[in-house]
Amino acid sequence: MGRLAYGIDGHHYEIDDTTLRHLRAAIIAKLRRREPFALTLHGPTPEGIAETLWLQPSIPLRFVFETADSGELDRDRLERLVAAANSAGGMHVELEVAQPSLALAG
Repeated sequence: MGRLAYGIDGHHYEIDDTTLRHLRAAIIAKLRRREPFALTLHGPTPEGIAETLWLQPSIPLRFVFETADSGELDRDRLERLVAAANSAGGMHVELEVAQPSLALAG
């Protein structure tokens, strides 16, 4: 699981690496053109079940990945994310529930 850190306080959201890589590409494309938009995260967010962030160039963002493997990006998925960002409702992303790690007694 990677992390999207938002704002100057570094408030972060855990997002699987594949989704985070697609989000990074779509978000950077929008912000490079200075096009602010809403991003709604559904699932276990720090503030509750769903949280909407306003993304604009002046708000710090940081993408942190668990793995270095960049993998291939799905062009259709990227296009859907950008199209959603262009809509009145903005982007919507489902967050996965993080699985607790199991420690083995030895």
